[in-house]
Amino acid sequence: MKKKRVKKNSRDTPSRNYEKISEHLLGVFKEHFELSNVSGPQVLIGKSGTKWNTDADATSSSSGERIIIECRRYPGRKINQAQAATLAFTIQDTNAGGAIFVSPLGLQKGASRVSQNSKIRSIRISADSTIYNYFVKHDNKNFIGLIDRLKTTDTIEASIVREKCNNNQHNDCESESCSCFCHKSS
Repeated sequence: MKKKRVKKNSRDTPSRNYEKISEHLLGVFKEHFELSNVSGPQVLIGKSGTKWNTDADATSSSSGERIIIECRRYPGRKINQAQAATLAFTIQDTNAGGAIFVSPLGLQKGASRVSQNSKIRSIRISADSTIYNYFVKHDNKNFIGLIDRLKTTDTIEASIVREKCNNNQHNDCESESCSCFCHKSS
């Protein structure tokens, strides 16, 4: 008996989900990436008359220029030089202010060289990220999200109270009237 092939909705692929999650996370951390108005896929018409499909789109918060966002969910390899060159030409053809490559592993050496001279930034988002559980890396900034479900049978309430010591000679204070607790032993 032949099995019927079920046609997958092309919008529900792991790559498309990665694009949606990347768009969401870039929107959440847009201030850190100097972005505003992060939005979904766009079709841009270049000066050459070519149509360019982007994975997402944003505006630079500093210059107001368009920033093209391209996502590549390659869990086992980095973005290569040819891909960076294509994005560099897309920037030029659409007159964009720059671009961002989103991928789990970043850029190969040749791609990094192209990017440095083409206003392309690299932001790493782990391949298995969700909108709640994620790892995002850009330059020296790391953003980590983690949600876990807990089951409890008892409840507990806790509050943390911090008091400021008003005693100028705090370390030498032995007075019982001092309300700070940092020097008292239990």
